[in-house]
Amino acid sequence: MLHAEDFGGSGPPVLLLHGLAGYAGEWAESASWLRERHRVVALDQRGHGASVRVPAVVTPEAFVSDVRAWADALQLTKVALLGQSFGGLIALLTAASQPGRVERLVVAEASPAPDPLAEAILREWLESWPAPFPDESSAVRFFGGDSLRARSWVRGLDAREDGLWPRFDRETMRGALRTSAGEHWKAWDSIRCPTLVVRGEHGMPLEDAETMAGRLSRVVVATVPAAGHDVHLERPAEWRGIVEPFLAAGGS
Repeated sequence: MLHAEDFGGSGPPVLLLHGLAGYAGEWAESASWLRERHRVVALDQRGHGASVRVPAVVTPEAFVSDVRAWADALQLTKVALLGQSFGGLIALLTAASQPGRVERLVVAEASPAPDPLAEAILREWLESWPAPFPDESSAVRFFGGDSLRARSWVRGLDAREDGLWPRFDRETMRGALRTSAGEHWKAWDSIRCPTLVVRGEHGMPLEDAETMAGRLSRVVVATVPAAGHDVHLERPAEWRGIVEPFLAAGGS
């Protein structure tokens, strides 16, 4: 079972793809302005949120197939894809495999370059999560104190009698990252639609973003000052100021 959050709106459709351990609802703030000009749908990717918790397959191809299936189900012949982190990788792979369907692409904090340290970093981060968090205030503190980022992560937790639990399986997250950890430059090099690469100042290396731009002719790189990996949640106003005009510029 796969779940999606329909934020409504009218106009050219946008599909939003969250990162590992994320969920569709984390896009609520972005959707609040995107739906002024677009039909906005955010996916709970397999293994996340309200979608199947432990899917049998967590390869990049399976995640890309899910995006295509949602686009088919929603009857979207043309679509813009916006993805952050792992969602950014799946967005770029989808754009490479669906060149006639994806009109514009936003890749936030994601690169086709391999990252041999990614799985170890993810393991350490997920193992640091209390399971469960005793209450909402402790969860907000864990995610850095009261902010859009912290509140968004906390809303993604599953409230049970004994506390707040992650809505994902840790081994599933590691498996998804492990199967996607190689390089994806061949896919990147095949993308033909206008593409925006967004990085936080303290997020992905500038060198990676510049390499991405140097390999394709229709790529723009934007850096959000004072932002880290969760750029859309850490600096929402600056994020909007970059993404909104790019999407408003139209199709390919």
